[in-house]
Amino acid sequence: MTKNIYLLMLSALLISGCHELNISSYMILDNIENIQDREKKDRIYTFTDLRLFSKFWGAVFVNEDKMTYQTERKKLPVIMLFDWQGEPLAELKLNHFITMFDIDFRNGNLYALDIYTDVLYKYNISDILKKL
Repeated sequence: MTKNIYLLMLSALLISGCHELNISSYMILDNIENIQDREKKDRIYTFTDLRLFSKFWGAVFVNEDKMTYQTERKKLPVIMLFDWQGEPLAELKLNHFITMFDIDFRNGNLYALDIYTDVLYKYNISDILKKL
């Protein structure tokens, strides 16, 4: 029986200078052969959305296996924000399921959309943005 594999690596190509940035977070980094040995339905979805901003970037962290994510999501997502050196700045723990997000810096709001329910959520994050 194959052990649980959690690959939580996010790679982003930084357009300015064409540098590659690899971010690993939280769990066990495993090799690609172990991941490929798993059935697709059992593979872990990690990040689903990537947003780039002038001072930082962020991604929606899902951490669900593919089957669960597509049929009965159980874990609420977290929006993870990083500086351009890959250092974590904030984790925005949400109380709704979402698939994508964007930030209105002028008004200090986070907008988050769930494409499965077509519901748009609005969160005031102005206090968090002031600290970044």
